[in-house]
Amino acid sequence: MKYTDLIRAVAKADPALSQEKVKAAARGFFEALAAEMARGGKVQVPGFGGFEGRVRPARTARNPGTGATMDIPERLEPAFRASSVLKTRVRGGPAPE
Repeated sequence: MKYTDLIRAVAKADPALSQEKVKAAARGFFEALAAEMARGGKVQVPGFGGFEGRVRPARTARNPGTGATMDIPERLEPAFRASSVLKTRVRGGPAPE
């Protein structure tokens, strides 16, 4: 499913919502999510999972083509951890009530 398909599906689920309103809400959600993760914070969505910015430590790597070593600095990486409810639904289990 592409982003536009997702917007259409959400708008179709509630006749009071236009695709433009859903698109604006989704844009705001993803922007707020990215901003919080960039600060190293966490965003928990009950029944879905948690998003966070995780620190990946500095390390030394090797270029496989040349064999040269290089230092990779510490950096913040986006991470997602699915909730048990989401895992159950994806595996074909019952949806929670």
